[in-house]
Amino acid sequence: MMVRGPFRLFQHDYLFSEEHGATEMKDVLRFAAPIPILGQIAELVLRPYLRRFLQERNAMLKRVAETDEWHKYLYPIP
Repeated sequence: MMVRGPFRLFQHDYLFSEEHGATEMKDVLRFAAPIPILGQIAELVLRPYLRRFLQERNAMLKRVAETDEWHKYLYPIP
């Protein structure tokens, strides 16, 4: 849950479930712009942007999790 920032509401949750022996992660994103009428227009622009952002980020997380690349994030070499 957002504490401070430009949005009236910004809540991002992850839901994990098992699907055929694999882990499935779903993003649930709720947001609202601060100004009622102009905010609704801004939300029309922000919604596709945030969807693409989450899709690209999740693709990267999937790639890292399914390869040995995750080692460099848990055990960084000094």
